[in-house]
Amino acid sequence: MTVIVDFKELSPSGEDFENLVFDLLKAEGFNPMRTGRGPDRGVDIIFTETINSRFAGPTNFRWIVQCKDNSRSGKSVKPGDVGSIRDLIEDNSADGFILFTTTTASVNLQATISRIETSSRRNLRASCFSGTDIANMFVRHKWIFQKYLPQSYERFTEREYEQRDWLVSVVEAQKQKVLNMPLVPWATVPSPSLDFIWPELYVNPIVRPRRHPTSTLLLKDWIKQHWFVGRNIALIGQAGIGKSTALAAIFLELANTFITGTQSILPIIVRAASPELQQARCTEEVVIEVAKAQGITPKPFPPGQRVVLFVDGLDEASPERTLTFLRKLLGRAQTSPWYIIACRKMYFHSHVLQDVDLSQTLYDILELCPWEYHSMVVEFAKKYLDKLCRPEVMNDFDKLARQNVSVKLFAKNPFHLTLLLFLLTSEDDLPTDSTKNLYGLYKSFYSIWLAKEVERGTSWLPKEEIQAIHRQLATIMFTERGEPVPVKFLSRIEVDSARGKERSLLDDTGICALLEFQEFNGEKYISRFAHETLAEFHVAEQVLLALKNGGEILNQALQAIYSYEVNVFVRGSFELLGKRERHQVYNNLLKCYIVNATSTEKDREVIYTAIQNDQELDSSSGLIDARGIESENTRIREQVLYYLGRLPVTDAVKVLHFAVSAEPLSLLRRTAAISAILHGAFNIEYSYMQSLLPGSQADVENRSIQLVYFGDVEEEEFGQFIDNGTCGWERVRQAICERLRLSGRREMRLRWWDIRTLFLFCESRGWGGQLSEDDIAAIKSCAVDVAELGPEKARIVEMEKKRILQHCAGISSLEEDKH
Repeated sequence: MTVIVDFKELSPSGEDFENLVFDLLKAEGFNPMRTGRGPDRGVDIIFTETINSRFAGPTNFRWIVQCKDNSRSGKSVKPGDVGSIRDLIEDNSADGFILFTTTTASVNLQATISRIETSSRRNLRASCFSGTDIANMFVRHKWIFQKYLPQSYERFTEREYEQRDWLVSVVEAQKQKVLNMPLVPWATVPSPSLDFIWPELYVNPIVRPRRHPTSTLLLKDWIKQHWFVGRNIALIGQAGIGKSTALAAIFLELANTFITGTQSILPIIVRAASPELQQARCTEEVVIEVAKAQGITPKPFPPGQRVVLFVDGLDEASPERTLTFLRKLLGRAQTSPWYIIACRKMYFHSHVLQDVDLSQTLYDILELCPWEYHSMVVEFAKKYLDKLCRPEVMNDFDKLARQNVSVKLFAKNPFHLTLLLFLLTSEDDLPTDSTKNLYGLYKSFYSIWLAKEVERGTSWLPKEEIQAIHRQLATIMFTERGEPVPVKFLSRIEVDSARGKERSLLDDTGICALLEFQEFNGEKYISRFAHETLAEFHVAEQVLLALKNGGEILNQALQAIYSYEVNVFVRGSFELLGKRERHQVYNNLLKCYIVNATSTEKDREVIYTAIQNDQELDSSSGLIDARGIESENTRIREQVLYYLGRLPVTDAVKVLHFAVSAEPLSLLRRTAAISAILHGAFNIEYSYMQSLLPGSQADVENRSIQLVYFGDVEEEEFGQFIDNGTCGWERVRQAICERLRLSGRREMRLRWWDIRTLFLFCESRGWGGQLSEDDIAAIKSCAVDVAELGPEKARIVEMEKKRILQHCAGISSLEEDKH
């Protein structure tokens, strides 16, 4: 509950308030010093905080404190009351400024404080603790409360337990629900829910702050140093990197202190697609809806109660529904809204950052980094296997990691690591394909998990029928993103097996244990797969099935544009296909391309002959359908050309060579060229790269497509957006730089195009500040494999690297000269 305080109990001289702040800082573990009586030049207290960087070690951060007691006038503190914060920091050789006030900072002063934090080259800090913030600190330090404000303290003790009881019940129920959250969805014992690892095995992730850059540090250290009351933050990262677990960990820490009465801030955790979030109009109503969902009768909401809302899975609900609620939250909360959100990095950049109002409310964006192999991966695996009473499996893990470099890449992602440990503890001999790529990992997990459910006697449908149901569900959820599927969908599915007809599909754990359910207005819905990547895997399986079958099924499948995450699985599946299956997929794609290129059999025969003979055809011949990307036939051809570039079949280059010359639409010629690059077709690559010059039509088109594909801009079709050099390109930049850090065959073949694309984006945006130090380091260190690229292309790539690095160095020198 929020503490109601009358600061007018303090002496009007302001000395009591300064003493109160001094005692609070000391109670928080600092060693404050007074500046002495007389002219203090705007500084009342000075203290030093030790900040631990994971890589730079401990550093001392010097804070100056100013105390303003306006309790009698009730006025907010204005910039003129404080003076120049920058000058105060500089004059006192400090690093940061904190204002403690019995009222609040004015809007203008809050803006001044915010500008100092976001625009300072010295990484200065500034903050304000209002009367409400100070009152909430009293819950941890009641003796200070009683010493300085005895009358308020007496009123507090009378009301404290009357208003807290139902809120404590809500938090306790949520805590148990979070602890039962599955790490991976399997049903054996011991159940690997969060309570299996919390807190002993929990690995505190490394984070990279985006708005207040520092060296990377552990999340717990960032929270301790930077997370003050009212500072909204976002946890972002790739799929499976541990965002939900990190969010849950922060919630659990805060829940424990709320339940015990150590602090008064009420933590509430919800999923973005939950009915509790969708029905509520403000934070207070979320708490009430959560209580009702848990069977707890809500009482009147305490006036002024501070709530921190943890919103997980922002990317699993439709942007319209979730972002609409967050906007309502900004306008209707009784007090300033306070929230932590978690979602995938790509979704965050394409939706949340695009909403100016929401983006401005975020204090910082914390990107979760992959685990360090020895200190995090290996240590977790050892402790995890020990707790499973399977320590001998660690030898298998070590052996696998030594033999297969991809295992170390999997293992740095916590969810993938847990899948791998499940496979190692379930099978004496792992399937060969299970550690080749992500598709193999998920395929093996899913197959072995289904077999175990059958062994347990809780699943009776044939494996093929369960797979078909999951593919259907995943495809529906992908198409209608964020919309739950009514459970009655399962009742409409016809199964072939006799046992399946006799029993409800809801009783089969092979189907339902991988799904999550919710009730809404008295009806039960399937809200999501237990992990979003499982849904993407099943969508990819549906695409692969269509590619194998061909015909109208393939036509229908290729009308959709699939996400990067789905295509990672599809690409992985191609690598694991046998030679015969690869050629089957190739033949189906070839037929699909020709059928959608022209409507007459005669013209189709001409196209087929030209492809088989590796002949070019002029794009102005009129032979191929020249309609734009809005045409269904054109969209399907674009998808065919994309997948041909990822399919390891030599003949695919013939189709791509034909398309580069014959396609009337430049967008499709570009797709064919990039796909040909992936096959190592240097002649096609060289010709395309010659056209990819600053300001050229090819340059503008290349940038525009990249921005749409990676989600920096929101357009339904590639052809609808034209980059004018003004929009952000964060996701494109990150995707390219992540590829530069890898050195596989695919990444190596894209090297020239990737570096050229970075150069052209910087050129279109004036260079200054476009690439971070990490990005430049990725360019410097990216490998150039002569054996893979050949001497000529390797020389060209080295020249491309040298050119972009010289531009970066020149821009950096100019900026230093300006300052």
